[in-house]
Amino acid sequence: MTTKQTLRAAFPSAAWFAALQQRMNGETERFKRLGFADSRAIFIVKADAEMQRDRSFGVVFDTYECTEVRELSPADAAAFGHDWKLEGPYGAWKEMIENIRAHGAADADHTLGRLSLLKHPFRLYGDDQMRVDLFYRQQSSFQEYIDGAAAVETTFSP
Repeated sequence: MTTKQTLRAAFPSAAWFAALQQRMNGETERFKRLGFADSRAIFIVKADAEMQRDRSFGVVFDTYECTEVRELSPADAAAFGHDWKLEGPYGAWKEMIENIRAHGAADADHTLGRLSLLKHPFRLYGDDQMRVDLFYRQQSSFQEYIDGAAAVETTFSP
């Protein structure tokens, strides 16, 4: 089943990540072809010249669905039980999203893997390297989740 409705959300917000969740959950067959993804992720949008404060979003992937999306306070983030965190400055997130919108999916220079390579400009980390490795083993699903931004009319509200 392919979701045809137009999704709209401001970035960064839980509503934006929830729009990606809605798209993912509406395209189960596409995600089944990529393989399962079981992971608790925290996506962190770091403050920069355009954005005043850091924002963190907890996202839970369960098999072929995204089952939870919520904004996390620092206390919530500490208790979230994440497998991995992916953080990057607001400007880099914005550039990636605009690239996805322009091309329908991230080009080679704007994938999560490329952007986190050598920790520039994104940083991938966690408390347990075995759990961080879930990102690498299941990154096709996480990339497809983020590529869902192509179907989201995104406004930027730092």
